[in-house]
Amino acid sequence: MGRRVLIVEDEEFVRSVLCEVLSSEGFDVTEAACGDEAAGLIDRPDRFDLLLTDVHMPGRLDGLAVAAHARTQNPDLPIVVVTGRPECNAGILGLQPRCAMVLKPYGLHAILSAIERVSA
Repeated sequence: MGRRVLIVEDEEFVRSVLCEVLSSEGFDVTEAACGDEAAGLIDRPDRFDLLLTDVHMPGRLDGLAVAAHARTQNPDLPIVVVTGRPECNAGILGLQPRCAMVLKPYGLHAILSAIERVSA
């Protein structure tokens, strides 16, 4: 079994592509369509080895809140945050270490490189 990754993305097509790519890279993928759903998955006893989350999503929790919640459960969790807004960098700085930001639009290579950086 591969490393467990939680992908949090509200756009179904983007989430589907990310799930497919990371599955092909050997990850055991779990997906969530919003921050609230992701928080519930994070609260389960099984731990994730990586969190990949978009910032802006519907629901109570955005991606930064999901990442902060995940850190309360697992302080060393590698996190990749995807956003179209560079001003989110300040929120991401508070999630260091082992957190990377990828700006939209992005290529899959950028996601895989960010995962490699935070997982090292």
